[in-house]
Amino acid sequence: MGVNWKNRLIGFQRLSPYNGEKDLNLRFRKATIVTLLVLALYALSLTPLQVASAEDGNIHGYVVDSDGKPIYRVRVRAYDSQGGLASTKYTDSKGLFRMNIAGTYTLVFEKTGYVTLQKTVKVELAPTDDPDLDDVKMGNIAMEKTLSLSSTVVRRVTTPGITLRLSFTVTNNGDLQENVVFSISAPDGWVTRVTDSIGQVESVLLNKGSQSFTLEIRVPDSATDTGVISLTATGTSEASLVFEITPVMSTDDIQLHSTYLSISEEQGKTIELPLTVSNVGEVDKTVSLEAEAPSGWTATFKTSTNLVVRSLYLKPGDSVSMKMVLKPADGAQTGDYEVQVRAVDQMGIPASLVLGVSLIEATSELEVISTFTDVTVTAGSSITFPIAVWNTGEKDALCLLTVPEAPENWKTVFISGDIEVSSLLIAAGESTTVKLRVTPPNSVETGVYVLLASVASDDGAETILPFNVNVAGSYELSLELSTLYRTTTIGEALSFTAKVTNDGQSPVTTAYLDVTLPGDWEATITPAQVSSLAPRASTTFTVEVSTPADTVAGDYLVSVKAYSDQLESSSIDLRVTAQASSTWGYVGFGLVAVAVIGVYFGFRKFKRR
Repeated sequence: MGVNWKNRLIGFQRLSPYNGEKDLNLRFRKATIVTLLVLALYALSLTPLQVASAEDGNIHGYVVDSDGKPIYRVRVRAYDSQGGLASTKYTDSKGLFRMNIAGTYTLVFEKTGYVTLQKTVKVELAPTDDPDLDDVKMGNIAMEKTLSLSSTVVRRVTTPGITLRLSFTVTNNGDLQENVVFSISAPDGWVTRVTDSIGQVESVLLNKGSQSFTLEIRVPDSATDTGVISLTATGTSEASLVFEITPVMSTDDIQLHSTYLSISEEQGKTIELPLTVSNVGEVDKTVSLEAEAPSGWTATFKTSTNLVVRSLYLKPGDSVSMKMVLKPADGAQTGDYEVQVRAVDQMGIPASLVLGVSLIEATSELEVISTFTDVTVTAGSSITFPIAVWNTGEKDALCLLTVPEAPENWKTVFISGDIEVSSLLIAAGESTTVKLRVTPPNSVETGVYVLLASVASDDGAETILPFNVNVAGSYELSLELSTLYRTTTIGEALSFTAKVTNDGQSPVTTAYLDVTLPGDWEATITPAQVSSLAPRASTTFTVEVSTPADTVAGDYLVSVKAYSDQLESSSIDLRVTAQASSTWGYVGFGLVAVAVIGVYFGFRKFKRR
């Protein structure tokens, strides 16, 4: 039988280990390439490709000012989450801008004279040539000017010939320093200027924040029509404020009042009489104070802080309390005297009051003085007033110490050395010092309180010393969080509570929370604020924090601080661990498992062949 070498050669090729292994490797590589292509196509399907012309877009908006007027040439820049600049546009004459972006971006709006504004947007749909089909329509976006003016009073009724002083505030809303120049427009004959506590101001360098000034307006004597005064502050932007001043002829609207119309005092003593001046009319008044006293007597008008006053500026409804200090002439005899007090407005119309003074023979041989009578103290704290007593007579004197008038629940005690006393025996020609210790209660409200101390001799002479105590508020605010660590899933919200306590001795007003968040996280606080919080009282806020879906897994800090009109608390940090959702992890794991299984079975199939 002949040998079929051709068949043997073919069989040899099929059975050759070298050719079989080569063919298997080729088939394995093809299966691997197919698997990778499937995975790549799936990944591409998650990020749709967008191809658009230069005129297409998918987001637009209108930039306007606080009055709703469009702002031209505002630069709008879009930054991605890594801070990269993706697009830049400028608004047209209608304030419109339109751009083509995809994903989550921070839009920054900038223009000189306006406060830079940021908005976060998320754009998902593909661009289109029809703006009405844009994915995001932002509507009107209001930008605030860098400068603003405000005043609590912009209309005033006053008397011709008076100088008005109206307070106003200029605010720099931007982050950069502004050179603010003031200009005023007023009717002919009206004199105006801007002043501060030192003098006239024409311009000022203003950092971010507010500063108060005074607008002085001199109303002409002949003015009858309403004057319109326009105040303008010019920097990188311009702000204006209009005041309307209506002159009205004055009437007899000044009143004088005294609690004591007739008193008695020893010869040689200085007399103090309380006096109240009121404006019961409808226009501002400038009032001059005058006194007609007996020959050789002097009269001075003083405030409770001993500031000498000669004239007053009173708005409608204002009342000012003071004292008239009378010093009788040297050698004035005992008897009855009269002092006429007058308050004269700028039109020459007086209000008058007649006070009676009866001088009696001196009987006291004690001289009493306190080195200070006006103090400021914190609620619950004590203050000590030193009182010096001299016996200028020729016999020993027994002095009785009392406090005939003091606020309710205030503790008062006289101390000599370390001993509480109610009387003193002072030898002739000697002097001694006693201390009056005053302690307001912890719950006392802030304000000025008056108490009287009496030093009376055994022969009936008495000296009354008035003391003014200004109680300042004791403020302390504490903050406590329900937790200092939370875990949340990205895209979901977490909540916690914050307890704010007034640990001070005075009420606080407008208590609220400030929460500092990472990136574009958002927080909702309930309630938004509490109008007041009594001493030792607490309130609880609920804070709900939302994490954006594009948050990177990791640890973040949420800072919380409590504020009130009077003070702020310390800041507390809450650590938040953001974790990715397990759903996409399962999907990815499944895809990998399917790919591995496919490769495995392909390998086994080709290996058997």
